[in-house]
Amino acid sequence: MKRIQFFCGSLAPGKDGVGDYTRRLAAELIGMGYAVAIVATHDKVTPELVSGTQAADGTSVSVVRIPYATTENERTHLLQAAIDEFDPDWLSLQYVPYSFNAYGLPLSFARKLRTLRNRGKWHVMFHELWIDQRGLLTPKDTTISLLQRLAAVAVVRSLRPEIRHTHLPGYQNKLRSLGIQTQPLPLFPNISPVNRPVTLPSQETFRLGFFSQMDLREEILTLIRKLMQWTDSQQKTLEIFLMGGSESKSRETSATLNELFPGATIHALGFMPSEEISQIMASLNLGITPVPYHAIGKSGTVAAFLSHGVPVAAPWKTERSPSFFSPELTAAVLQTFSAPALRAATEAAAVLDTTTISVQGVARRFTADLGLAPSHQPTEFSAFSRPQ
Repeated sequence: MKRIQFFCGSLAPGKDGVGDYTRRLAAELIGMGYAVAIVATHDKVTPELVSGTQAADGTSVSVVRIPYATTENERTHLLQAAIDEFDPDWLSLQYVPYSFNAYGLPLSFARKLRTLRNRGKWHVMFHELWIDQRGLLTPKDTTISLLQRLAAVAVVRSLRPEIRHTHLPGYQNKLRSLGIQTQPLPLFPNISPVNRPVTLPSQETFRLGFFSQMDLREEILTLIRKLMQWTDSQQKTLEIFLMGGSESKSRETSATLNELFPGATIHALGFMPSEEISQIMASLNLGITPVPYHAIGKSGTVAAFLSHGVPVAAPWKTERSPSFFSPELTAAVLQTFSAPALRAATEAAAVLDTTTISVQGVARRFTADLGLAPSHQPTEFSAFSRPQ
């Protein structure tokens, strides 16, 4: 039995996206027959060392949580102890620069990792890179951005990882510019479809949904205005669902939408069990996200919409980089509203093979790339590019 040990910043359930991602991936790998454990190297929630288990999708995962305030020498000692006890074949670093350092400069941490004794191979998943230099930045931001690039290089040089992954084509290109080759690994949804009956809206109703992220940027409002003009012309009633997010944010967003779109019906649902969110999501005609278009490939919210067969509107575009490695996923997203664009995205979402962005599919891709699965390439992954 192969042994995989993950290292991420924090493991506070529901409070750290990468921690939640790592826990769900670990649980799926355990279900596939691998021995898996997670170490939170800089946990921002727990005040003391924690060693125990956490549950994900009904599976218990062994975890060690090292407090953020731990001294570097003690942290190194605790990391070495965790590695010695678990004895992994693979060590996987889930890289987010601000997870390991308040300024996003984990240079010292990268050097410490190099000193750790182990018999396994390293893997790095680049979730985040560095401060983007688009637009006007302060001299401080510019300096930090440059140092964060050095940190990414330092991590690769220190660990010499056999395999490196990232979620976005743009990230792959930026890392390649530093001489770091990566392979694509899609992101699975933070809410997966449940096998329950779904009540579909009537033909006279069009359902638009926000999930978790509800920033009403001007690009978002412009798209809703165009959408409502179309629903009015089709004699349809527009219903807008606000799912998840904080209670205060949901109330604020609901009030703004009610004021700007008095003809629409706003449902501020707030926090709900994942099964209920899944049922509402499956009944939507369109999801919408304020995440920049080029970054939606690493949005668990967007993956959730697509996994439910729902097309997504992502109207805020700041870069030209594609949002996904897969053209099939890209086809299910529209950037500006028009009836033909909605129709095309809806048709693409309806026939989308969501295996590639399911937790099961991602786990299979992960193990295949690490050489832990049969060497043949699963057909559902053929749409993803490989590094040149």
